[in-house]
Amino acid sequence: MILDDSWVLERETKAITALFNHIRYWDSQNGDKHPVITAQIHNEPDALMRWRIEQKDLKYRDGTPLSKEKAWNMTTNALNAVGNAVKNSSYKVATRVNLIYGDGINPFPEANNACPKDVFDLQGIDFIGVDAYKDNIKQLKEQVSSYASINGNYALVAENKGSYSNTPSLILTALALGGGYDIYDLATSNFFINNTSEPDQIDHGIYTWDLQEKDFTNPTRMIIKGLTDANVDVATVKPENFAAFNISDNHPIAVKQQQIRTTNVEITFSTNNASLAFALDKGSYLLVYSTGDSEFHFGNGTFEKVIYGKYNDKGTFVEEGNTVLNNQTLHAKGGVLYKVTYSSQQPLISNTIENIGNNL
Repeated sequence: MILDDSWVLERETKAITALFNHIRYWDSQNGDKHPVITAQIHNEPDALMRWRIEQKDLKYRDGTPLSKEKAWNMTTNALNAVGNAVKNSSYKVATRVNLIYGDGINPFPEANNACPKDVFDLQGIDFIGVDAYKDNIKQLKEQVSSYASINGNYALVAENKGSYSNTPSLILTALALGGGYDIYDLATSNFFINNTSEPDQIDHGIYTWDLQEKDFTNPTRMIIKGLTDANVDVATVKPENFAAFNISDNHPIAVKQQQIRTTNVEITFSTNNASLAFALDKGSYLLVYSTGDSEFHFGNGTFEKVIYGKYNDKGTFVEEGNTVLNNQTLHAKGGVLYKVTYSSQQPLISNTIENIGNNL
């Protein structure tokens, strides 16, 4: 099928606009909560140009081979048209495209005539992400950092296996670098698991096929809880002020002490239970969270009031209680988000990014 054929696009865009108009109507009748926030335009559209042409020996009806250049042009034309069809609806969302991992945002290894930024530059597309399928922290860091280097792009890991046992560390890695992370998938059907010669490869679920938890399901839930409780600041803090602890290796170390600097404070984290943790530096306060009971020692400033709580759906931090520091040390309970008010002594050189995957 010629993706940018006018007959095809006329019908596809009409259907897409009608769909999102219906979503807007449904939302208006159900509390105006705007539950859909993005629209994925096509799925891994770079595959056609990078592999499918040769795999399927694609030709026009007259026998003329489909060139990579023509395939990419028709692909980007279609993406732009469908993205604009979403934008022309009465329901406003961001449009995104998920691309298959390659050499970051450099030209695709299989087609030097094209690169991910071609898609980002389309009027109908707001941001691009990568289907990484990586369980190596360092390799994921490279992909996210590359996509985040595009000014204005949200570096979403659009797909990564839910069956990776270090999923909590992968999630924390992506968000600490200014990106996002989608698990694919919640649970894989037993039909697919039983009808493949490689069940470990086909099972992508964070749960088993019958929705039982895996060993890493609850740790994944715990890191998501902390990031959700801190959502307002997670969304806005820069990577140099997002200190992520215990992701120097692919899996968290059971007994670990780690010192990380943001641009304002020095934080020493200690765990004896393989906890993951983060500290978000917002200039006058820190948000601090650990998946298990841990300690945080703060330096290069005066650290004052400590409360705990979370952001509500209005973007307001709701205090649930308070505690005190002991010699500038916070004895943090696992699963609790703390807010520590401080004033910095002097500017520091951040090493937050350096401490991600640095032992790999």
